[in-house]
Amino acid sequence: MTTLAPISEPSLTPTHQHLHGSYHSMNHMMSHHHPGTLSGHTGGHHGHSAVHHPVITAAVAAAGLHPDTDTDPRELEAFAERFKQRRIKLGVTQADVGKALANLKLPGVGALSQSTICRFESLTLSHNNMIALKPILQAWLEEAEAQAKNKRRDPDAPSVLPAGEKKR
Repeated sequence: MTTLAPISEPSLTPTHQHLHGSYHSMNHMMSHHHPGTLSGHTGGHHGHSAVHHPVITAAVAAAGLHPDTDTDPRELEAFAERFKQRRIKLGVTQADVGKALANLKLPGVGALSQSTICRFESLTLSHNNMIALKPILQAWLEEAEAQAKNKRRDPDAPSVLPAGEKKR
């Protein structure tokens, strides 16, 4: 009769160690996810390093938009709420906003996904990405409100409002 030795964790190969480390890092980041409001954060630095999207940062810099690095989280929260309310009042979907950003012709700024707009409005982006996106979304909102106010759009101006009827 053969006796079985207790099962122990197999030795970790370098590849397995790398994957385990990556998985641990991802879990660590996810465990520090702060849904809801940003009001608990101060200054712009969290206890962990925030993931800062380099494409957004480069686009903001290339567009000549300067995010306020000292932006108060309460101010970001208020802007996100105002942005959402005004977007809905204009009858524009989150997906439409994302697509229209490419039409603004801001250097380095292309279309954004609907989920990015959603995460901005729901305050689930990192603080740094919220700061970086604020001037881009503010530029879109100003242009969209100007076009809605004038109703007759300059044919040479970029379209930031969807064609056709308002969406509900």
